[in-house]
Amino acid sequence: LKLSPALSEVIGIQGFPISNVSFLMGFSNTGKTTALLEGIIAAQNQNVLPIILVTEKKFSFPHLKEMGFKCELVDVVDEETGEIQKQWEGDFIYKDDFLTSNEIYEFMNQIIEDTKNGKLPYNVCFFIDSLNKLPCKMSLEKAFEGGGGNMHNARTHTELFGGVLEPKITATKYEEIYPYTVSMVAILRGY
Repeated sequence: LKLSPALSEVIGIQGFPISNVSFLMGFSNTGKTTALLEGIIAAQNQNVLPIILVTEKKFSFPHLKEMGFKCELVDVVDEETGEIQKQWEGDFIYKDDFLTSNEIYEFMNQIIEDTKNGKLPYNVCFFIDSLNKLPCKMSLEKAFEGGGGNMHNARTHTELFGGVLEPKITATKYEEIYPYTVSMVAILRGY
């Protein structure tokens, strides 16, 4: 996904590779979120469906739209209550209601399977802010017992991401197996 010339010059890369995984790491206010937003716009402009997964609850569609993302704020009627709610719509998928990192991995795995079997007939790119922010299911359960912690989270990330999702994402470069590409750009926070 080719990034804007200005950002490419500053960070020293042309863009994010397709059928691959890219991590954005660094201290606060170093441009991680800006690079992620630029990637989202680049994906949309290059006919790749952006799948925006947010764990930090600070995502700004107005800011993204100002940067050139194609989306609109529309009124949507809640079928259960009849209330009118505002919702951003466009050519993207947005999800921010994850409670554990396991839920993120399960959602991503389903999307990968849906692209493979044609239920989601698009080249896609996951954009995650941030991948390792949420606790894993085991850590959350152990927290109620006075345990849990970063070791459980790291193990879950290694097993589910490194052992399952990353190999599937990189395998999407093989057209004979996957008709559509899957890529990922994620912000990682330090512990």
